[in-house]
Amino acid sequence: MSSGFIEINDKKTFSARWTIYDKILHLLITELSQIEDAEVQSVSCFLQSYTPPQNMDKDLEMGWGFITSDDVVARIVPLSELNDKQKEIFWGGVETVYAKLTHQKKINSTIKIQSDLIKELLSLR
Repeated sequence: MSSGFIEINDKKTFSARWTIYDKILHLLITELSQIEDAEVQSVSCFLQSYTPPQNMDKDLEMGWGFITSDDVVARIVPLSELNDKQKEIFWGGVETVYAKLTHQKKINSTIKIQSDLIKELLSLR
């Protein structure tokens, strides 16, 4: 069952199981964090705010969301909160992650699922 969402616009939403959602966002954040640009880093920080911290206490995990020291965070990324430039950065990062996944020499079932879902996300652009 889907419990992680990326709201593309008012009519389109990408959804995935929360574990895959977290992995996709983690791959995207990792990709963006390699680029030294303030605008790119703002997108990376924005996405990080919708993913749980590494090694989070499992008692703070709810599937559809997680508890931080300040708040309860739902796994819903509203791309409407990004400006046009930031949206371009987001989609460029998604394309790069997809290309890297599909060009790996060893593709196991997990990578296949991730690349298929990222392809689905790209189709909603």
